[in-house]
Amino acid sequence: MTRSSVLVTLAIAWLSVAIGAGCSISNSSETLSDSISSPFDWSSGSSASSGGDDSAYRQDVSDYTLAFSEASGDWAAFRHGVGRLAAEHGIANWEEDAFTCASIGLGLQRGGLDLEAADRFGADLFGSNARGRQALLAGYASIP
Repeated sequence: MTRSSVLVTLAIAWLSVAIGAGCSISNSSETLSDSISSPFDWSSGSSASSGGDDSAYRQDVSDYTLAFSEASGDWAAFRHGVGRLAAEHGIANWEEDAFTCASIGLGLQRGGLDLEAADRFGADLFGSNARGRQALLAGYASIP
């Protein structure tokens, strides 16, 4: 996949997230969000998302991660995109927010990455941040 096609894929993913934040296009995200629990239950208290809309934030981050994992884009762009989503939901430091990290893991699982690939993704993304990597893996394991 070329760099320009990766950027187009990420732009489309970002646009779909932005559009989804402004209006409801379908109920498919509600169905998925409603069926997901476990690590998100324990970590939702750590999230400072505005209006208590944790399921929408989880879905946004998961969708963004899914698009990134399929496109294998630039790490800096990924971090910036997650940072923008986090800021929109009132989260200042997403790399320290267990809920955000678990939502990234959920996106990787939905993307079909195996556990080893998800762990490598976490190592590349979080480096020495063991808590972020651990939360990512917990989110990955949230769907059997």
